[in-house]
Amino acid sequence: MDQDYSIDLSSIKQKFKDLDASIEKKAEMLAEKVARDIIKHARSLTSETKPGVNPGDGPRKKHPGNWADVRGQLANSIKQKVLVKGFVVSAIVEATAEYAEALDDKTGYDVLGGAETIARKALRKYQHLILE
Repeated sequence: MDQDYSIDLSSIKQKFKDLDASIEKKAEMLAEKVARDIIKHARSLTSETKPGVNPGDGPRKKHPGNWADVRGQLANSIKQKVLVKGFVVSAIVEATAEYAEALDDKTGYDVLGGAETIARKALRKYQHLILE
């Protein structure tokens, strides 16, 4: 005697698709939050100062990467973009001011001010978003 135990999996298949879309959206949100934390830190000011550039300029507050803006151009050039390719979500943070790379190459300067450490902390801080 044969018994047919066929099951229509179309509803389950749709639930998996919805779950994949949800995970991708959460990963994208996580990447955006990590990038924002990196930018916030890089743009923040320390209590340390550097002397003014021009005669009569007062001292300038340093950013965490040991640099100080004259007009805010470098800090304002720090931008983010989030790329999603399949199951890979990337947060890209870059300083687009034309002199950012040259300054970053100088000994003692880090334009993004320890971005790797900030990213690790942010991932721990926001990891719950993926699990919700």
